[in-house]
Amino acid sequence: GLHAEIHALQGLRPYDVAGGDLYICRVRPTGDYGLAKPCDECMGVLVGYSIDRVFFSKDLNGIGVCRPR
Repeated sequence: GLHAEIHALQGLRPYDVAGGDLYICRVRPTGDYGLAKPCDECMGVLVGYSIDRVFFSKDLNGIGVCRPR
């Protein structure tokens, strides 16, 4: 299956989301948040869409942020 980032961008054109932020959250069956940082392949796609920042859930209910480059 597709990763969440790619699934969210399906049907959109890069200029539709250029400069925007993407939020990704993984919720485990226990209700706790899990790490949802984009993999290298997804980061490459996000660069192509000119996404500015990615906010993602981390283990222990934290939030991370990165900039696709």
